[in-house]
Amino acid sequence: MSLRPLVLFGAGGHALEVAQIVHDINAIAPRWQLLGTLVESDFVSGIGGGDPSLPVLGDAGWLDGRSDVEVVVAIGEPAVRRRIVRDLLAIPGRLVWHDGKLVRIELLSLNQNARELVVCLEKYCTGG
Repeated sequence: MSLRPLVLFGAGGHALEVAQIVHDINAIAPRWQLLGTLVESDFVSGIGGGDPSLPVLGDAGWLDGRSDVEVVVAIGEPAVRRRIVRDLLAIPGRLVWHDGKLVRIELLSLNQNARELVVCLEKYCTGG
């Protein structure tokens, strides 16, 4: 079984905790290839001296054309996390559903499913 590529959005303490959970899961049943973290573009140049096993890969633009990579938004502050999810969902892509549940968002170069992304965001933000 090949490992599924995974990045964390966030590079703070919560991201380090999520990374540890990923490592713990992999120690029992390897399933994730943790590539590193993404941060907002304002912070890309300011990040340094963090955990070398969890490199900062760039901002959300790093995801463009990488539909095989899964993302966990690993930011502890709820308002900031909600804004990051909203911004990520605004990136062109398509939603993948299984048994009526959203299982993956595939980012594409062309935005052919903008309405579905908005509906998903509305449901996430309102808890509906």
